[in-house]
Formats: sequence, structure tokens, C-alpha cells
Amino acid sequence: MERRGCGNPLLDLRLFSLDPAFVRLAETYPYDALSFCRPSSERPKTKWSGLGSVLQGNDFVDSQLELSFRSPTPVTAICEQTLSEAEADRLAGRIAQHYWYELFLDGLPVWGFVGPPPEHTDEPDARYVYTHKAFDIAYNGDRIIHVNLTSDNPTLVEAGAVLRWTYEVNWAETEVAFDDRFERYLDYSFFEHQCVLTLMTLTSR
Repeated sequence: MERRGCGNPLLDLRLFSLDPAFVRLAETYPYDALSFCRPSSERPKTKWSGLGSVLQGNDFVDSQLELSFRSPTPVTAICEQTLSEAEADRLAGRIAQHYWYELFLDGLPVWGFVGPPPEHTDEPDARYVYTHKAFDIAYNGDRIIHVNLTSDNPTLVEAGAVLRWTYEVNWAETEVAFDDRFERYLDYSFFEHQCVLTLMTLTSR
């Protein structure tokens, strides 16, 4: 929610929660429960996220991804990991339960599925994980207005699978005022549209 000065200041993308959809709706975990690899070996910094979230066991965690204001990022490698049998089994189980995660950028929430629901793929007995994140960010002047996330590159989850994590960032100018940037989160059609896009993406795999 900060104003951006001269140059291309770095943005603070924070990882937050991990939740199973349709199963134990009150259940939530910290994003790090996924045990995905990170771009840095250094322990990521955490940030206070409020008493309610802390009581649930969640907190904001630095994503360690480099995002610069109004500076596009082409497809960039984050890290690479090889799944053990235990890791593959655990990840496949979470995908089967439609786990989704929540991130925050400049105070704006962003959501994504860990992987496509098996019933929407051509191989219902297989499990795939999205290994690419594409961030589309809208700005007005020196303020961030909207953030959208598209998950892509579904990779088969199995023991020995090599997961190559990548991300990209695209920017576009908008006329929406900063004071109005939260209005779409109050619009039912926004969430309905997100669900339709998600289903279209899943069924096209």
C-alpha cells in the first residue's frame, strides 16, 4: 500500500496460508507446509499478520522472489527439487483434497491452487502440481491497484520427479483509482469470474 518513488523499488510478496477446499473448512496451515524448495538457502523472514492468524499457526513469510515496481520479469527460475517417495505421496494427497494457497502483495490477497483437481484432468488417477506462477499486476501512477495470479505448467507428481519452479511478472496501467482497488473483492461477479476461469483452465489441460 506504499507509494513507489523513483526507480523500480522491490516489492514485498508474502506467502501466507494453505487450505484444503471442501474438506474441514476451518483447517488451515502455513504455506511452508508444502515443503517446496526456495530461491535462497537463507531462512525467510516472517512478518506479524495479526493475532487471529497467529492463533491459527499462520504468519506472513517472505517469498524471496524479486519483484520490482513496473519492471516486467520474464520467465525466471526459482529453484529445482527432486521429490522423494514420501514427498510425492504427501503432495499428491494435498492435490487430491484440492489444496489452495493465499499470498499477499501490497496488502492485496492472491489465491492459487496447488495443482489441478484430478477430476478435471484426463488422468483422474494421476496428480499434477503447478510449477509456474504468472503475476499480472495493474498500477495507477505510483500505486498498485490489482494483482492476478495464473498457475501453469502442471507437472506429474511421482517419486523421482524433478520440479522446476518458475515465475514471471507482467505490468499494465489502469485507470482504477487507488481508493477503489478493493471494490472488486466485494463484487460477487469477480469471484464467479475467477471460478469460471479456473474451471476453463483446468478442463483445457
